[in-house]
Amino acid sequence: MTAKTMPKRTTIRIPDTLVTDIERWAQARGQGFATVCALAVEMGVKQAKETGELPQPEAVVEKKKEKD
Repeated sequence: MTAKTMPKRTTIRIPDTLVTDIERWAQARGQGFATVCALAVEMGVKQAKETGELPQPEAVVEKKKEKD
């Protein structure tokens, strides 16, 4: 985790095919399943930011104001 706040706990449903891959990845890294899941989410969010798929926070606020 890169932030200095307490991590948020959540529950997600992961397809069996991904569970097998994540378990293998966790074992290869010597880390727990949840840790590798968090890493995968962090990597996905980083990629979404880099590609522009994830809008900047200001863009979301402006879009919400337009709807109101």
